[in-house]
Amino acid sequence: MNYIERLSDEKDRRVCILHLTKEGYDVISKIAPKNEAMITESMEVLDQEEKEKLVYLLKKIGGKFNGKNSED
Repeated sequence: MNYIERLSDEKDRRVCILHLTKEGYDVISKIAPKNEAMITESMEVLDQEEKEKLVYLLKKIGGKFNGKNSED
């Protein structure tokens, strides 16, 4: 569908670089605002403490959190 372009790494032929084409960017530009609105609407049922806990858990799952929670 010509949304991405596959490029080779000149230093390491095992590496494949994916690059978004103009067509891909156009699709993402249309989808992203709708996705963001859907997430924002879904989050409205959570209070601030629940949102903070959700962010903490998502970071923990993603391996982006190095700290310790007192509940651990």
